[in-house]
Amino acid sequence: MGGTALAIEHLRKCDEIASQAAAKRNVNAALDYVAEQLGNKRAVCRKSYVHPGVLEAYTTAELAKAKSLRSKAGLSTREVDALHVLQQLKKSAAKQQRTKGSAKRDKPTLKAALSESLNRARRNKTARKAQ
Repeated sequence: MGGTALAIEHLRKCDEIASQAAAKRNVNAALDYVAEQLGNKRAVCRKSYVHPGVLEAYTTAELAKAKSLRSKAGLSTREVDALHVLQQLKKSAAKQQRTKGSAKRDKPTLKAALSESLNRARRNKTARKAQ
């Protein structure tokens, strides 16, 4: 069983979030549960086994909105639930990217900046040779 699926299962059983401190306690309890199930430590599970979007979705109450689905062939109910939550997180992130898209279009990408820098260096080299 995957750490993300175990964390989702545990977080779904938690009460509604009363405060950010309560949310942190519930997240830590879920990570402790995953660590116990996988025979690891909380920090390792947070870093390597549990998708960070799931923990963030819980603290922002997005996880509660995600619906459970019926089992698909070859997947347990937990795994299908985890898959569905991750798909919804991906859609949510895509929506946020589209709304921020106009601001991102104004900024040059790393590839474009490197390309421009190389072109400038080539022009300078050619200009020095011509002199």
